[in-house]
Amino acid sequence: MNARRTSHKLVWSRMAYQGLMRTEKESLIDGNVYQPSGNTEPDYIAAIAQYVAAGNSLCVTVGFLMGSATMDAAANNPSINFAIMDMFWDGPAYPANLRGIHFSMDQAA
Repeated sequence: MNARRTSHKLVWSRMAYQGLMRTEKESLIDGNVYQPSGNTEPDYIAAIAQYVAAGNSLCVTVGFLMGSATMDAAANNPSINFAIMDMFWDGPAYPANLRGIHFSMDQAA
């Protein structure tokens, strides 16, 4: 897939998935993918809830559209660490167990 010919969302999703596969291959983590059933806020909430119910300790979401669902899940699940690609919040207005990860577009290519 040519990153320059895909949408911004697909680039970050692909990169996050490749990172997951690499860390699994290097035996750094045992990862799972929870794919939302659609592109709405309830779909995102359901996918994150499935992740939380499975007892995972780190949840990485991708894309600013998942920002609210990720923020709410982190606030309601303080024992689980959360990170979101392509999103960050200014200031300390987010839970301590949540980190936003944002890169320049030239770092994505």
